[in-house]
Amino acid sequence: MVGAFFALFLSAAAWLVAGPGRAEEARVLIGSIAAASETGADDPDAAASPVARAAKALMDRLGYRRPPELLPFVRAVVEVQKHDDAVMLPLARTPKRESEYQWLVPLWEDDCVIVTLRGLDIDAKNLGSARIGVVRASATQEVAEQLGYTNLELSTDDIQNLQKLRRGRIEAWFGLRQRVDRAIALLRLDPAEFHISASLSPLKIYVAASKSFDSKEAERWKAAGDGLLAEGVMASLLRDGPL
Repeated sequence: MVGAFFALFLSAAAWLVAGPGRAEEARVLIGSIAAASETGADDPDAAASPVARAAKALMDRLGYRRPPELLPFVRAVVEVQKHDDAVMLPLARTPKRESEYQWLVPLWEDDCVIVTLRGLDIDAKNLGSARIGVVRASATQEVAEQLGYTNLELSTDDIQNLQKLRRGRIEAWFGLRQRVDRAIALLRLDPAEFHISASLSPLKIYVAASKSFDSKEAERWKAAGDGLLAEGVMASLLRDGPL
């Protein structure tokens, strides 16, 4: 009898801590620009990046205890599509993706740009038949196709695009400006080697979840994001560039 009462007491205490109807903690997936297993250019600072700190601030606000998972970007996208217990960041919001995800927390706005090597007679306005590198199944591929670029060379990540550009396997690279800058920094290259166009299309970057993600937990994420945005915490964390 005493044992049963104690078990009931523990169950009630757990309910009070978790809150009524609260879902279990979601997996939080941070999509990294590169992974050593894919490109040989692992990002040693990814776990301490501003976007990782933003993830931690959101998780702290939600009372999460499990750590976030740092994954190659494409794998993070696959995981959040396959599982209803995960959220991921950062993910660009596009018309094609609009109905495929729940968009939980806006993070920042980025710009699609064309990158070429300096000294070549080619830029965003004069691509002609140039081979253009873009990440497969990415927001940038979607935007590039919308803008009418057809000669696209698909790759697994932006580090690969950068390497292909420098080796002459492509003549241009279509990417998000923050990821372009991060890829150049990761390979310790001189930014002066490259010409980066003005913005061709802005994209808003979010924390996102699958359509089957628990609706009550989705509302908690939105409320946590609204609070951090209103308090200026998110802007402070992302001030120096999110990646």
